[in-house]
Amino acid sequence: MTITRRDVLKLAGGSFLGMLFTPVPWKLVDDTAIWTQNWSLIPPVPRGPITLKYSTCTLCSGGCALKARCVNGNPFALAGVPDHPINHGVLCQAGLTAYHLSYHPLRLPEPYTFSGKMNDSKLVAMTLDDIITEISAAMHDNIGAVAILDQRPGRMISGEYQRFLAGCSNGMYLLPPSQEASTLREISRMSGSKMNALGFDFENTRVILSFGASLVDGWGTPGRMIQLFDKRKETGLQLIQVESCQSRTALQADTWLPVKPGAEAALAMGIANVVVREKLYPAFARKAATDFEQFKKMAAQFPPQYVAEKCGIRAEQIIETAHAVAGNPSIILSGCDPGGGPLAKDAESAITGLNILLGNVGRKGGIVSRNELPGTAGSGIQPLSIAEAADRSIQVLIVDGAESGYAIPWSLVERKLVPEKGIVVSLSPYMTPLSAHADYLVPSPAQFESLDEVATPETASVASFSLSMPLNRKSQKSVEPIIFLQKLAEGTGLAGLNFTSTEEMLKQRAEAIYASQRGSIFSSPDGKTRGLSEMSSADDFWTALTEGGYWIDDESPQKANQTFGILRSDVTLNVPAAEAQTNRLTLIPRGSKCATASASLSPMMSKVFQESNLRDISGRVALNPVTAAEHKIEDGSTATLRTERGGLNVVVYRDASVMPGIISAAVGPSPNKSETPEQTNGDGVLALCALSDDGTWRVTQATIEKS
Repeated sequence: MTITRRDVLKLAGGSFLGMLFTPVPWKLVDDTAIWTQNWSLIPPVPRGPITLKYSTCTLCSGGCALKARCVNGNPFALAGVPDHPINHGVLCQAGLTAYHLSYHPLRLPEPYTFSGKMNDSKLVAMTLDDIITEISAAMHDNIGAVAILDQRPGRMISGEYQRFLAGCSNGMYLLPPSQEASTLREISRMSGSKMNALGFDFENTRVILSFGASLVDGWGTPGRMIQLFDKRKETGLQLIQVESCQSRTALQADTWLPVKPGAEAALAMGIANVVVREKLYPAFARKAATDFEQFKKMAAQFPPQYVAEKCGIRAEQIIETAHAVAGNPSIILSGCDPGGGPLAKDAESAITGLNILLGNVGRKGGIVSRNELPGTAGSGIQPLSIAEAADRSIQVLIVDGAESGYAIPWSLVERKLVPEKGIVVSLSPYMTPLSAHADYLVPSPAQFESLDEVATPETASVASFSLSMPLNRKSQKSVEPIIFLQKLAEGTGLAGLNFTSTEEMLKQRAEAIYASQRGSIFSSPDGKTRGLSEMSSADDFWTALTEGGYWIDDESPQKANQTFGILRSDVTLNVPAAEAQTNRLTLIPRGSKCATASASLSPMMSKVFQESNLRDISGRVALNPVTAAEHKIEDGSTATLRTERGGLNVVVYRDASVMPGIISAAVGPSPNKSETPEQTNGDGVLALCALSDDGTWRVTQATIEKS
C-alpha cells in the first residue's frame, strides 16, 4: 500500500503506519475495548530469571537514573533509583514506559524519502548511501547554509556536529526555540563576555518567581523539583507563578498571578519599577548593570497602577511581588510551555533584567556558575536559536533525533528554509511532526537501544555525567548519528574530518573527567558515593559508569564583580497599547513535556491520557464557563476553532481555571486512532498558531463556533 505525506500528516495517531511499519508486538486496533483486552501494546516478556540493569533516561535533558527489571535480558519495568542525588528516585510518566519505544507504531524500520514536497508525495524506502549522495549534491549547490538542529546540546555528539559544520563554508549550529535555560542563556548574552555555564541554585533560594515555567509538572529534572517543593514547609520556599491559565504549577504555588496573555514583559517592568523607585536593589547593582540609568528611565514608564490594568491584576500584587523577590535570595525565570513555546523576546529580556537588578547572579540561592563538563571542546561555531536564524537562509537542515520534550512548529522551520530548494533530514527513530515534513528520514536507534550519554541537565547548578546503557536490541537498519555524520563528511569531500565511534567518544569524555580529579561518583546498584580520587584509573571509572555510576562535580567558586548590559538593542520595551475592541478570543497552545507528539510517548500512556482526562490530548480545548456560555457551547460538544491560518475541529470542555476570553488548546499526543472527528490534521493546533517576528507562537487571535 502506498503512503503519502498527506497520510502521514492526517494519521498522526499511528495505527495505520504501525500496521505497515512495525512487527506484531505493536498491532494497534481501532476499538479501544478490544485494545484493552489485547495487551499487544506491551513488549512480550519471555519466562526466565529476573535481573536488574541500571541506565539513565535520555527522553529529555533531565538526566534521570533508573533501574530496569529484566527477564532474560529484556526489560519489562522501569523505576527510579532510590536516594539518587539527581532525580531522587523519581521517573516521569514518559520515562516509566520508555522501554516501549523500541516497538512504537510510529517507528521507522529503515531510511525513507518522500518523492516530492507536495502532500501527495509518496513515502519510499531508500538506502542510506543514496540519501547521502543526494544530500551531498544539495550541499554542493551552495545556495544556502548547512545547519544542524541539536535539540539536546552539550553532548559529545554536539561537539562533533559543530566540528562538521566548521568544516562547511556556511555551517550553522542551531538550538531549539524552547529552552528551560532561556533565562540563563539571556544572562550570558547580557554579560557580553565568555561566562562559565550557569545553573539555578533552587536548593538555597527562598523565593522563585516563575513566568510560566511548569516547575512541578516535568520541568528540568522532575525528581529534583518534586523534592524541592515537598520540603518547602521546612525551608520556607515561596513560589509565585505568573500564568494566564491555572496550571498544575499555579495550583501548587503560594501565589498565582493570572496575567493577560502577552503581558509578561509589562509585569516584569512593573516589578522593576517598584524595585528601583523604592531602592530595593543591592548597592552593587548600579555597578553590575552598566546601563543602570537607562534601565531606570525605562522602568519609570511602568508604574504599578498602570501595569496592573494592562495585566488584569491588582497593583498591590505587583508591589508585594517586588518586595518578596527583593527581600530574599530569589530566582526569577521565564518559562517555555512544552506546547506553547517560549515567551516573546521582550519578556525574556525584562525578566532576566530583574535578576541583574536584584543581584541574583553569582549569589547563593540565585543563579550560579558551574564548571564546564570536562571533555567539552570549542569549535568556533556560535550557537543560535533556530528562531534567530535568517529567514529563507538554510538549504540543508539536519534535525538531530534526540528530542527536547518541547514542540517545534513546522511553520518556524519552514520559514528558515530556502524556498523550493531547502531540504530537511530527520534523524529521529520515529515519524514525528517534524519528520513527517522532512525530505529524508534516517532513523537513529530508539531509546535504550544503543550506548548514549547524559550530559549535565541544562538547569543544574553543578556538572554531572552518566551513561544510558542499552536495554533493548538495536534495530538492524537504524543509523548512529556519528555514522551518518562520517558518511556525509566523506560524501561532501570534507578532507580531514574523521569521527570515532560513540563508545570511543564517551570514553574520551570519561578520561577527561577522571583527569580533572573533581567530584564523586554515585553507584546506583549499592547507593554508595565515593570521590573520584579514590578510583584507581580512568578504566575503573569507565567500568563504574557502565554499571550504573553517576558522576557529580564539585561546586564551582562564584565570580564577583561581573557586569551586564540589561537593555537589548534589538528589543523595544514599550508601554502596552490600549486594547482594541474585538470579538476574537486568544488561543494559547499548551502541552506536557515529552508528550507534545505521539512519537516520544508510549501508546499505552497516550491511551491513559485519552481515557482518564488527567492529561489533554490533541483535539481538545478548554474554555471558561462564561466564555463557553457566550458562544453557546456545551461541555463536551464539538466546535470549529479558526484563526487566520485555518480551521480545526475540536472538542470543547468547560474549565473554570481558564481565564475568560482564552482558548486553552492541547498540543499532543494524538488520539490512538487513525483519524477522529476531533483531530483531522496531523499538525494539530500548532498549524493554527500565528508565528511572530521573533519566532514565538504563544498568542494567536482566534474564533470558535459550535459545530
